[in-house]
Amino acid sequence: MSEPPPPPRSGLPPEPAPLPPPRPTTRKGKPKTPKVKRRGIGTYLFAVVIVVILLAGAYQLYDSFTKGSDPKVGDHWHAALGMDICGDFAENAPEFLTQAGTEAKAGLHSHGDGLIHIEPLTDDEAGDNATVGLFFEYGGGEVDEEHLVFWGDRNVKNGDPCPDGRPGKVRWAVNGEEQSGNPADFHPEDQDVITIAFLPDGDAIPAPPQEVLAVLPNPADAKPGG
Repeated sequence: MSEPPPPPRSGLPPEPAPLPPPRPTTRKGKPKTPKVKRRGIGTYLFAVVIVVILLAGAYQLYDSFTKGSDPKVGDHWHAALGMDICGDFAENAPEFLTQAGTEAKAGLHSHGDGLIHIEPLTDDEAGDNATVGLFFEYGGGEVDEEHLVFWGDRNVKNGDPCPDGRPGKVRWAVNGEEQSGNPADFHPEDQDVITIAFLPDGDAIPAPPQEVLAVLPNPADAKPGG
């Protein structure tokens, strides 16, 4: 019976790890530069598409936050407009479809129904440019915080007396709430209810007549306020 082989000696260093295979060299003996794998054109096109989609989404968000409440070219909005002069409502703006004194179409116009029809045709009539002042200008009138000139050659200014002798002033309200500043700068939203008034201080500004509110396309959505 043969004896088992003696156990390996302890304390010997471990065997060295095998060396990596040598890098390929050029004919002159220099190591070759590893080739970089080039990406196909499809990869770049995919990245461009992703960037375009992200930019389009960001623009839509910006547009909705900054211009969501402004009429754009092609929109068709309506706002009711009444004009109270010393307690009596004046006649509605007469029908006009062109800008006063011209043949140019008016994106803000009247059909004689007491409404401001807001249908911007150009950027000059859209967004913040779609104002009460532009409507008056197109109709041959004028309004600001000190005087009111409108159809029928009616013209009043702050301090003129009302029939009861009290001085009146230009005041205005939107959806039942009195406003400050220049009414000409106000750009209505769809279904707004506006009153331009010439009244003494302290007198309530009424909503436009009910027959005007009734012709709003969506009278249930009108905002006459209190």
